[in-house]
Amino acid sequence: MELLNCPFCGGVAKVFMGKRGTMQGERYGFYIECDQCVCSFGKCVGENSDYNMGDFGTKQEVVECWNSRIQ
Repeated sequence: MELLNCPFCGGVAKVFMGKRGTMQGERYGFYIECDQCVCSFGKCVGENSDYNMGDFGTKQEVVECWNSRIQ
């Protein structure tokens, strides 16, 4: 699945796998970051929607969410 450009600046977005800091601590998994404005997005998954549950989603889930935003 192709990754769309950044919805804010039009920059090239890239998928990364690794550790990210959140308000609830560090999480591991996939996230997307724009190489121009550094906008980033990671999907938190778990048993419920509380941000302290689970890790960031699979690569496919993160790309689908990034690509599904309103243009």
